[in-house]
Amino acid sequence: MVNKSIPRRILKRNINYGFLTADKLPREEFKERNLTDRFSWSTTEEFKNMAKNHCATVCATNLALYFEVTRDNPHKIFREIYKYMGDGPKIKVEGAMKRYFRDLGYDLKLEKIRRRDEIKKSLDEGKPIILLLAGSLVNWHWVLVTGYRMYE
Repeated sequence: MVNKSIPRRILKRNINYGFLTADKLPREEFKERNLTDRFSWSTTEEFKNMAKNHCATVCATNLALYFEVTRDNPHKIFREIYKYMGDGPKIKVEGAMKRYFRDLGYDLKLEKIRRRDEIKKSLDEGKPIILLLAGSLVNWHWVLVTGYRMYE
């Protein structure tokens, strides 16, 4: 049941998280760091019939693909991680992710990153970033940050 005293815009489900399409990016010169050139990443669309609010599980699936902790295909990885995470929305994901990786014999190290220079440093070191975007008070979206652009 929806609390009628909460303004409708807070509960809005069609949230724009600020993603830019290629035609919206600046046309000026840039330097780029991108960890994605060797991967075909999973998307929430691929698993929409298997789970609800599953962006955190997709994020963890992509992390497992990046670190090559298993040779399983993305759908099998997703199903396995989903057993640890379940449906979202999830505000905390580190515990479930660490348990999944630990059970595969991999020690997943997570650090809090709060500043843009820390994001750049992590990506420069080849470490992708798990990022929670907030579209509103109750609408979140987990993404795996795999690159950046620095415009001149």
